[in-house]
Amino acid sequence: MRDEIDAHVTKRLERQEILRRDVPPTTSFVISEAVVRDRLGGDESSRETLHHLRTYARTSGISLRRCERRPSTPRTQKPCWTGC
Repeated sequence: MRDEIDAHVTKRLERQEILRRDVPPTTSFVISEAVVRDRLGGDESSRETLHHLRTYARTSGISLRRCERRPSTPRTQKPCWTGC
């Protein structure tokens, strides 16, 4: 199990290297509002996530957008997205 997790992490880090090339591709990402608002993993994990998103948002060729959840949608229901 540990070897499988390590293999997945290694592959993910290799894919991230594409974004750090001298001439990176132009990419756009739409991030669910839940990624920013929900504090899964605790405060430290949330800070790391925000730091990571800020770092990439400042990277040339990368566009990040936040997909908002309508305020009237309770967390227990399937979200209805706006702004995407």
